[in-house]
Amino acid sequence: MTIIEKQMIENLKKKAQESKSKNESLLRDLKDQLKNIENIPITEQQKSFDIAIQEIEQELNNTEKAEEHVKKGREYFNNQDFDKAIVEFTEAIRLDPTNSDSYIGRADVYLMLNQNDKAIADYTKGIEINPSGYTYNKRGSAHYWMGNLDKSIIDLTEAIRLQPDSPFPYANIGLTYAKMNNMGKAMENFQKAVSLDPKNTIGHTNLAQVYFEKKEFLLAIESFDKVIELNENDSQALYFRGVCHRELKNCESAIEDFKKVIELCPNNEEGQSFKKHVQWCLENTREVLKSILILEFKNPEDYKKWLM
Repeated sequence: MTIIEKQMIENLKKKAQESKSKNESLLRDLKDQLKNIENIPITEQQKSFDIAIQEIEQELNNTEKAEEHVKKGREYFNNQDFDKAIVEFTEAIRLDPTNSDSYIGRADVYLMLNQNDKAIADYTKGIEINPSGYTYNKRGSAHYWMGNLDKSIIDLTEAIRLQPDSPFPYANIGLTYAKMNNMGKAMENFQKAVSLDPKNTIGHTNLAQVYFEKKEFLLAIESFDKVIELNENDSQALYFRGVCHRELKNCESAIEDFKKVIELCPNNEEGQSFKKHVQWCLENTREVLKSILILEFKNPEDYKKWLM
């Protein structure tokens, strides 16, 4: 083998190491092919060498192309153009069947389209290729949305074992336990998710909702405070915090939260429907406040300023 050929192989080794482990396997195959090269006629040596090099270059090229299709697939998915997303992820799989992201991406699309069997099949393939906490978390979340709660617990428990420092499997398994009405386990896992990522609004929201369901309104308010601290325009958090304040007879605080929610409601049908509900809550809270203040003030005119 010439010095140039040796240098080419070394360069390919370096490139492959920066890519995927499968390319390292290809290089090992190449070494095996060239192991007894001294026993092969010089013309056959060159032919074997050229074929091996072409195969590796093609594999590397396919890997790069597949990544581009995965990227496009995600863009289409985010834009809710699901048909085009499936086309891109499927092409990525054709080019590189060992890329777990291609299967996970396509599974996400199938789940959105309620093609659940296809979704689980692709999530499972992704796990076979890359049995990581991320892939188990993905399939566990899918089982949750499909109502397969026992299977969700199994996958998310494995995700936590493999990725104990990630807040996402804790948050997801918390949702699953909440769905199973095991609020103790749900709270335990939501608290863990929040401790791992104190700026995760979803974690605080989930924890607040558990406290709300348990009618522990003071603790719920603390969690909703953190959500609103991170996003002051979170209308859902403001609404539920307002309800908590109303339940605790903190009517002034409830009124302020309901007013803010009404300002934030979008003009679409769903937003306007929610706005009407919040307006009812506001008026109801004002009536509660009025009844409280009437008992405190001898002159009815004195409490009117509190209701503005």
